[in-house]
Amino acid sequence: MSPLDMSWMPPAEEWDFRAVTAEECGLACYWEYSRTLCQGGKNPESWVAGNYLLLCPFLCYSGGEREPLAWTLLSRKERSRIRECMFIPAAIRIMPLNEFIDESLRSADGDHRKALERMRCPATVVWANFQGHGTEKVIEGFNAWARQEGRKFLSKLRGKASAPPFDCLKWLSAYRLEGPRRKVGLSSDGIQDCLREVQRRDALVSVNDVLPFYSSRGAWSKAISDAKKLLRIHEADPTALWVKLLSPTMWEVFQKRRREHKRR
Repeated sequence: MSPLDMSWMPPAEEWDFRAVTAEECGLACYWEYSRTLCQGGKNPESWVAGNYLLLCPFLCYSGGEREPLAWTLLSRKERSRIRECMFIPAAIRIMPLNEFIDESLRSADGDHRKALERMRCPATVVWANFQGHGTEKVIEGFNAWARQEGRKFLSKLRGKASAPPFDCLKWLSAYRLEGPRRKVGLSSDGIQDCLREVQRRDALVSVNDVLPFYSSRGAWSKAISDAKKLLRIHEADPTALWVKLLSPTMWEVFQKRRREHKRR
């Protein structure tokens, strides 16, 4: 077949993520990996119906649908609903201790052991003596505590590490194109020619550079391997992928805690 015969390519919404903005990249990435897992799994219904329902915005929103829409086909209203399903932690949360305990119990369906595990998150009881010392002293003391406590955690990621996870979408794009490419016997150079033609035709509507251009067959294969690794992470624990994509500063801390938990 001719390298520029692109009839072999799946629908664009399955692999062309150029319309995804930096603001929604993390959530879109989480959504698309979830779609891939449910569609490609041996038993997607069991995964949908499992204990992940409260952890995954994809499952909360889809209600167990086998084939929900691709992210780029969702309306703005639908994307807003999905964002509301997703708990993205703020820099700081302040709430009475009894409310925190009640919230932990609710999220654990009343299971005290699970609730205690949830309370192992970085939370501290802070007593503010406004009446005895006044507002300024309390603020001064809190600032000093926050600076000292912050040294225990990873510093804010900068540069490439702080960028939206567009690479993950690029890997997924290669992963979804690989099967059809193999089916028609197209070479790795041939698929790059097809992608360049797509870019040429739609250059003006491109928001970001996530078409899976790779300079070698090895780089293409590595991208597919990286996508598979994320899918395995997601299948084993959706919380892990959520942290990796939407809270990257906590990823190393999260991995360290998982290793410690396994050693027990």
